Amino acid sequence: MIASTSLQYVIFWSLLILISAYLLRKFYFSASSEKMKWLRYIALTTEIAALAPFYFSWIPKFISGDTGFQLIAAGNADVIIVFGLVAGAILLFLFNTSRSIRVGAIAHIAASVILIGALLRLLPESYPLRFDESAPIFIILLLLVGDVASLLLWHQFQVREGKRINIWGGKKTAIWLTVFALAVFGYWIWSSHSGKTAVNYQSERYGYSVSLPRYWSIDATESAYPAESFENPTGDVTLFFQRLPTPVGVDDTTVRGAIREELEKNPYHEPEIFEERVWYDYPAYYAEGIYRDDRNEFLFYEYNAFLGDHSVFTARANVKISAGDKHQRDIDRVFNSLVLE
Repeated sequence: MIASTSLQYVIFWSLLILISAYLLRKFYFSASSEKMKWLRYIALTTEIAALAPFYFSWIPKFISGDTGFQLIAAGNADVIIVFGLVAGAILLFLFNTSRSIRVGAIAHIAASVILIGALLRLLPESYPLRFDESAPIFIILLLLVGDVASLLLWHQFQVREGKRINIWGGKKTAIWLTVFALAVFGYWIWSSHSGKTAVNYQSERYGYSVSLPRYWSIDATESAYPAESFENPTGDVTLFFQRLPTPVGVDDTTVRGAIREELEKNPYHEPEIFEERVWYDYPAYYAEGIYRDDRNEFLFYEYNAFLGDHSVFTARANVKISAGDKHQRDIDRVFNSLVLE
């Protein structure tokens, strides 16, 4: 497995180096009207082609199946900005002047970065990708190809005009472009850290709050389980939270024994680990093992924290074995966001 992965890296980087060497040799060191014409055509083609996937699903169908145009109609600012930048870049490239092509290149590159940021906020962190839901991936690939063409075309102008450093030769313009680039990449960094745990849930009944990834379902009615539960969109992960008072006259050691006995005698559970831990500065009894229902097999792990008000707070995760650890980051984020009151 390691050898296969290493071979893939070697092939990828070898092809990238060869393609980069060809492009630099072909377009970087000399300028000509023919080269500029073809680079402009490539950039235009990628921009026009990038508009077509707006008709197809961007959001997975198990959530909403919204297309790019439906997101625009719903007022999603990120997608509206991307569409406007791509459409604007097309018009600017069609004007075919030195200044309009440069502005079009800026719009094209900005659309690429903002689209990546938008998808980081719109989509679940991990889910099975289907071909008919991969429209935004195709848009990104097209725009990235156009980014390369736009930058090479920009450089053709510089070579022809004898300029190597400043875009238009002025320091003020270079400063404004730097500010613009920092603003766009700042947006991308902000997007990559926002929207993933955008849903804040506070339980009045059990005295806790958590931040949940977008699109997770919340069941506070305890209709399906004897605890408040949260499930990810694919159904691979279910988290449970519950807080129960310790019976009068029963010490923590007895409660630990009861927890272990219940798990060991339950025919659906196959506990493998019992440990004493410290969790959120509280003594906790940790259990881990296999849980099976009528359809699936899960890895379960739970923390039973003994709080100062003589109650036991239980936080549990059921993760389908078939899902592996691809949802672990989401689970860790939820558990790390937990606040006990």
